[in-house]
Amino acid sequence: MQEAVFAGFLPAFVILVLPVVYASGETTAVFLLEMAAAGILLGRLFGIVRHEGAPQAPGLRSSDGPARRFWHLVPVWLILVGLSVVTSENAAASFPAFLKLLALVMLAVAAANDAERFGWLTGICVSAGLAGIFHGVLAIQEYVEGAPMPLTWADPALRSIIRTRCAGIFTDPNVFGAFLAALIPWQICGLALATEEWRKYESRLQAFFGAALLMTGIALLMTFSRGAYLAALAGVVIASAIWKPSPKRPWSGAARTIAIVAAILFVIFLSGPFKYRFISIGNTKDMTFSQRTLINKGILAAAASVPWTGYGLHTFSQVYPRFRCVGGDYPMNAHNEFLQTFVEAGPLAATLLAALSLIIWWSVAKQALSAPRSWPGGAAAGSWAVFFLHNLSGFSSRMLPTSAFFALTVGAVIAAGTVSENHSDKTATGAAGKLQSLAIALLLLYLLFVVRETRHQQQLDATSAELAAGEIRTAEARLSELRTQRPTDPMVWALSARAAEARADAEAALGYYARAGEINPHEALFWSERARIVAAASAPAEAFPLIQRATELDPASEQFRLDAARLLLSLNKPQEALNELDAALRMSPGFHDVYRIYRQVEELRRQIAEQERPVPTGEPATEPGLPR
Repeated sequence: MQEAVFAGFLPAFVILVLPVVYASGETTAVFLLEMAAAGILLGRLFGIVRHEGAPQAPGLRSSDGPARRFWHLVPVWLILVGLSVVTSENAAASFPAFLKLLALVMLAVAAANDAERFGWLTGICVSAGLAGIFHGVLAIQEYVEGAPMPLTWADPALRSIIRTRCAGIFTDPNVFGAFLAALIPWQICGLALATEEWRKYESRLQAFFGAALLMTGIALLMTFSRGAYLAALAGVVIASAIWKPSPKRPWSGAARTIAIVAAILFVIFLSGPFKYRFISIGNTKDMTFSQRTLINKGILAAAASVPWTGYGLHTFSQVYPRFRCVGGDYPMNAHNEFLQTFVEAGPLAATLLAALSLIIWWSVAKQALSAPRSWPGGAAAGSWAVFFLHNLSGFSSRMLPTSAFFALTVGAVIAAGTVSENHSDKTATGAAGKLQSLAIALLLLYLLFVVRETRHQQQLDATSAELAAGEIRTAEARLSELRTQRPTDPMVWALSARAAEARADAEAALGYYARAGEINPHEALFWSERARIVAAASAPAEAFPLIQRATELDPASEQFRLDAARLLLSLNKPQEALNELDAALRMSPGFHDVYRIYRQVEELRRQIAEQERPVPTGEPATEPGLPR
């Protein structure tokens, strides 16, 4: 009983608890994830919970084929990613992200050790069902309310059809869609097991999993996420290759339930606006398609300049502006995990990530071609296919709730394709004991780093909240301590600048932004903020070099170009101002009703052009600059 509860805790925590905690605060959710991942492995290592017939230390059992190669390459990949942290342009951002990555790897290790156990399988199937119903209800409520959505969430041509896109508690509909799509294979697995193995409660479980599957499917449609639609279909297809359904077998209750749910969802899909969003996949002029294509184009054009260790984990949003070839949307992620890893951790880490993915696909193929039918193995492979496909055009691997689910899936796929043997000889036992002691020491050190970084992030979060609430003195007192405790974090100095501005101390604000820029000179916002403060002090000549530096770091930024043009106008340089505005328009993605700063660019350009037109003979000339 203890084993079943312990094994089932992790999937229940990741699928049911973590998304809710994340919605209330990312810092707390990351901390709980890291503590849970390390705590479970420590429980194994200290022998608090043991599995009969299994070695005490996790991850030390012998495996063959794809699993052995996978676990041999993972440490090498982590070393390469760790090097990117050491050489990072912003180590203050990279190190906490690396701690989170280690937690995800530990989740995968724990899942690989537990995924074949009854408690783990029960936990993930039931959790998938409960999560599907819970998030389905939230999505339907959100859709009925029809809350306004950001303009960037739908192509202008579809805005009259798509009133809203449901994101639930995930803040992003595409990430929400990936989460829902990854639940579906486990819900189908639960339906099948209710018929074949859990017959005592067959009718109740069929009703439960059938309702969960229906609610999940409806919620998935309401996300209007084309990537999630395709990923869900791919997940079911890949899972079916391992489930090996046969038309010759009589239909079970599970098969009938699945057919009924699929028919209902298909009718809803055809009768609602969802089909128009799906069909728009083929429209190359679609706003999202155009933006993603241009993101990839900018990254590939700058590929030769990427360092061998990358720019640093979790630095994409800072680095990408240097080589983006289009303005408008400002992506925080690359919408492709391989490209983002390439930029952040370098070509070797990206290549090894591709190799790890191929090994997992090799394991899936072996199960499909030669292994007997396996409902858990098929569900794991289906969820893996969902996340893999989604992360070719999305970033669900970068968002905590889905990245943790992804890690569980990876461990489950590896476990399904593993043939393990327990070593009992004295040499192996002695080696395992030494490794166990080392692992305990490293995990305890890891927890110390986690507590330290979490405390620091909580302080930053509290300071931001205090500044937003106008509690300047409280924020200043906290920042005074932070500047002493963590003087190498540029965010501390940027928040200090905000606090100084709030008390109208422009000189102090400039000093703080200058200090932030010294620590991280490649952050364009630090330069643009200094330019704004200097310009407000009626010193455009001094402000222009600052905004010029920001523009060099983000050449496609329409906001920086607009600010530079305004400064040039105040310096009576209308032609140079026109050049800045023209540069902004050359890198426009279009869709100016969405990216509205371009409207200001166009209006300012029109005013300057009218002012600078040759004056016909006999008409009075005007001074250069904007008309009053």
